Amino acid sequence: MSRQEVICFEGRFYVVTEKDINRERTIFYGSNKEMGEIVVKVLGEGTFWSTKEERRKCILTAYRRGVEVNGEDIYLGVAPIGELIKDKALILGPPCTPRSEHDIKKALLDTPLEYALVLKRLPTSGRLDELLSTRDAQWIKALLQHLILHVKEMHKRAKVADMADKYGLRFGSPGQVMNKLNHNIRWFEGSLIQKGLREEYADLLERLRLVWAWDKLPLLLEWRIKLNPKHIIIEAHGDLHLGNIFCLIKDGVILERVIMLDLIDFYDDYFCMDRLSDVAMLIVEVEALLGKVAWRELMMKEYLGYESNEVIARYLLRLYMIEKAIVRAAVGLDAIESQSIARGDKCWEPISRFLSLADRYIDMLESERYAVDKCLATLV
Repeated sequence: MSRQEVICFEGRFYVVTEKDINRERTIFYGSNKEMGEIVVKVLGEGTFWSTKEERRKCILTAYRRGVEVNGEDIYLGVAPIGELIKDKALILGPPCTPRSEHDIKKALLDTPLEYALVLKRLPTSGRLDELLSTRDAQWIKALLQHLILHVKEMHKRAKVADMADKYGLRFGSPGQVMNKLNHNIRWFEGSLIQKGLREEYADLLERLRLVWAWDKLPLLLEWRIKLNPKHIIIEAHGDLHLGNIFCLIKDGVILERVIMLDLIDFYDDYFCMDRLSDVAMLIVEVEALLGKVAWRELMMKEYLGYESNEVIARYLLRLYMIEKAIVRAAVGLDAIESQSIARGDKCWEPISRFLSLADRYIDMLESERYAVDKCLATLV
């Protein structure tokens, strides 16, 4: 920063201590001695919010969904951006607190200005990736069990996503799920092509296509909902990676509360999903960080106890874990600006882990086909 920047919010000035900028958004971190630290999220012209109206609705939806999951005390409101002076000041107007779709529509009419999301800054010491990297096995086990219990409760409270996507396909239906899986494999392949890795990972791409093309997968997706039609397809978090999750710890003791920030807010297709797809991201992230099969199996066991048919649920959970692994790899590849990647680069290591996990999960999925076939035979 060329000079000291400030944020003006509710009549108080916060000194900008950090900024995180990319093409999609800018995040300001501000500090005030009396009021503490805040985070201010401002959207740019991104892939899913190219117009002002889309950005405004996205920020308002982010507040509504965040409060539903985490409570009101973390989120300070949605504030109109009165003035944004480069390298000097971000002036915010009086905040609003939209709790419903009606509130969002009203806020969109109240002002033509862009909005910023304002929330309290949480200590990085409580962020899940930091906690898991610095604790012993017994403590990690307790934390993961606590975390999965919280995710299960979050999913129970979530709104049922009983609606259709932009193509008219009901969320969770075989057609809608297959469209999303195929979209993500195309994205993954495009990311590989851009970095000159398509040929190296041709076998993985072929294996993915075979998994997606299994003729009994649509039937499995149908039975998933038939066996338990209520609360399977929900308005999920949508982005349960470790950097978005905070656990409150006091004197080494895990407190009850878990905070899960940055819920997907810009596109229904990215957060209306089978609850298994939501928890799959978290399981993959934990295994990628810790590299231990035991933690993956513990989390799967703890979550699948919630399911009415564990054979079908386990298979679909592994399927979604494959999808999340390639999505995380694609995100990592797209974040690298250069056209080539050196294997020794620090940025390559997490990408490599996700690619290896996808390959391993496919092996596991194939080994479970016999049990799934037997299960389907008893249902059809």
